[in-house]
Amino acid sequence: MKNIRTSAELKIKYNEISNLCKVTKKPVYITVNGECDTVLINISDYNQMALKIDLLKILLEIDDTKLA
Repeated sequence: MKNIRTSAELKIKYNEISNLCKVTKKPVYITVNGECDTVLINISDYNQMALKIDLLKILLEIDDTKLA
C-alpha cells in the first residue's frame, strides 16, 4: 500500500514524514490538489538507486558494444 500525504501535511509534519521514509525504507507520495506531485525518499535509498541506474547504464553500453 502506498504511503500518501498531502503537501500541506508535508509542510506541517516534515520531520515525521522524513523519519517515516527512513524507518520504512519506502517512498512517500505527496499530493497537491488530490493529484500525485512528488515522491519523497530517504537519501541513502536515493543514492543506492542512483548507483544501480549507473551500473545498468554501464551494462547496457557493454551489451551494445557486443551487438555492434
